[in-house]
Amino acid sequence: MKYPTIDDRTARAYIDGRRDGQLPSSARPEFTLNEVTGDEELDVFDVVEGAMEALDLGARANSKTAKNDKDAVEGDLAVTLFASLRVLPSSVLTDRGFWRFVAVYWMFDFIQWRDGENCRPHSFGAQEGLGALWDCVPLRMFDRALISERAAEGLGLSDVGWGARVAGTDLWRSHILRVLIGNAPNVVQRVLEDADKSLLPTSLLRKVVKDLQRTRSNVMFEVLDPDDARVLVDEHRAGAASKKPEVGEGG
Repeated sequence: MKYPTIDDRTARAYIDGRRDGQLPSSARPEFTLNEVTGDEELDVFDVVEGAMEALDLGARANSKTAKNDKDAVEGDLAVTLFASLRVLPSSVLTDRGFWRFVAVYWMFDFIQWRDGENCRPHSFGAQEGLGALWDCVPLRMFDRALISERAAEGLGLSDVGWGARVAGTDLWRSHILRVLIGNAPNVVQRVLEDADKSLLPTSLLRKVVKDLQRTRSNVMFEVLDPDDARVLVDEHRAGAASKKPEVGEGG
């Protein structure tokens, strides 16, 4: 089975060309085809194209919701993107070049709208490093929905996309994906529940996640059931709330 990828240099050249006006909006970047063992009847390009049609990015970016809450749009679309691309094999879904293809070839205008016209190349999966991994918009969206579904299954929730719709970008990118708490969906779901209830304002969220990371060195979050995860997050939230502000925090 073959699937499309775009390398880092090609991605950055396209981003620069679009931004400085050398390339028209109709221009498409070059891509290469990688080959892996898989379902030969599965056309990856067609799967991605179908996903983009289902997302209808232009219409969503111009919706009434979009004008007030870009993150709400991302969270909602994350569920649709995941549902469309989950049929692809893991060898494709774990290839950074594939996500650059999705970002640059199909989602350039949406990403510019979502993360800003001067957003870093990381938002397109360009440039090396973890930033380019966790900041890549389509991959971020896919992972939001994947983690949400696994957490919902553990809790027996009927709406498997609920967690993905919980704001916001910083919560997901900085406090779930980058710190790898996302590998423990039951813990993530409890954090999302508290965030959705406004129990974790930014300053408190940072303390809770920092403390969770310390605990993670001694506790395997992946084996915690939903009830244990609830106790864990409650204890850390209460502990963080009782701490004095660190230097530079608050007034």
